[in-house]
Amino acid sequence: KNIAISAYAYTSRLIIQVKDTGEGFDSSTAEQLFEKGFSTKQSSSGLGLYNCMSIVESHEGTINMSSDGRGMGALTTISFKLDTTELAPVLKNGNGMPHA
Repeated sequence: KNIAISAYAYTSRLIIQVKDTGEGFDSSTAEQLFEKGFSTKQSSSGLGLYNCMSIVESHEGTINMSSDGRGMGALTTISFKLDTTELAPVLKNGNGMPHA
């Protein structure tokens, strides 16, 4: 199983994407992934992705997952609003670090 992570800014949003080559899932599973109590595992409370969604949304973000089907891996996309005024010192410095 391989995992690739990318992060970038797009239209005033921070986009984080995690792509894997794992099991993947079908469309009926996709509709339920973030429902409280839903799990594909027998020994799970079904709170993991529900809690992830709650945390991301509490920070005015979005999270979604997609897959081309079983055996095809999955793509998770998380998006947060960027406050470009807070980024100005980092962008001006040019090295990804705020001025001291």
